Amino acid sequence: MKIASNLLRKFPLPPIIVGIVTFFLIIGPSRINPENIGWIANTINPDTWTQYIGWELYRYAPWTFPIGINLGVIGLNSSIVYSGGIALLEIPLKTLNSLLPETFQYLGVWLLICFILQAVTSWYLLNTLTGLTITERILGAVLFCFSPILIWRLNLHLGLAAHFLIISAIYLCIKGNQNRTFFRSQWSLLISLTLFIHGYFTVMVSMIFFFHLVRYTFCNFESKRSLHFLQVFSASLPLPVLCFWLLGYLHSSSGWSTGFPNHLFKMDLIQPFNLSGYSWVLSEMLPETVGNPEGFNFLGIWVFAMLFALYLFSRTDL
Repeated sequence: MKIASNLLRKFPLPPIIVGIVTFFLIIGPSRINPENIGWIANTINPDTWTQYIGWELYRYAPWTFPIGINLGVIGLNSSIVYSGGIALLEIPLKTLNSLLPETFQYLGVWLLICFILQAVTSWYLLNTLTGLTITERILGAVLFCFSPILIWRLNLHLGLAAHFLIISAIYLCIKGNQNRTFFRSQWSLLISLTLFIHGYFTVMVSMIFFFHLVRYTFCNFESKRSLHFLQVFSASLPLPVLCFWLLGYLHSSSGWSTGFPNHLFKMDLIQPFNLSGYSWVLSEMLPETVGNPEGFNFLGIWVFAMLFALYLFSRTDL
């Protein structure tokens, strides 16, 4: 049993299986085919099609420096990060373009990667909780993979399906507190990774990192560890700043206008409880809220059921 436990710690096979199985249950195998672009054309949001077109233009465009600039795009934001491209995959695939078929989409494989990493990161996050069995951690990973907020993104902005980045940030916060260290290199790498996927995650993870540092500093205000704030913060900046420039975040040929009235697509306090037409069981409670698809943040019926069950157990005298 001890050997099996060590193997699971080093090679998390159960969550990998969970991620693969949930991907096939929710999405199916058709999207993995790199030559299948029918599902992209039929998605409810044109941004997915725009993302694919941006990739097709980038793969045939000449190389530039910074490498994220897309010379194939004329009159639009001429960087892959602004056309919805996932630089983490597009840049390596561009180097292999001569070996790729004429019609090639990586978005289906990207979603499979997201499901696997969603399960793996949640597995490690649950490992920080003492007393959980392997079965309980597997069920927890399943719960994370069936998150409504994740599933909602599967036909919209596919780069935003990388919720494992936020889970990783929370994991680093917990492990940092346990080990009395900041994991400065891990934070720098994680923030840099978010830049290669989507800038929204950069903001989220950076805020988690910043307030983690603030909390740690105040908790250790009278010790030498309070001086680590500036040291860790400054040591974590160079790599993300370099990636920010290399990926073309500073390059925009159409300015910084917000374009479509984004004030219609926002988050409010009711969104974690707003079904927005998502739930089949409770579909009659709240119809879809027009003008709020970007703000969808329904936590899920099973999450509320779990929280209610935890509350009941906490009230019992055992």
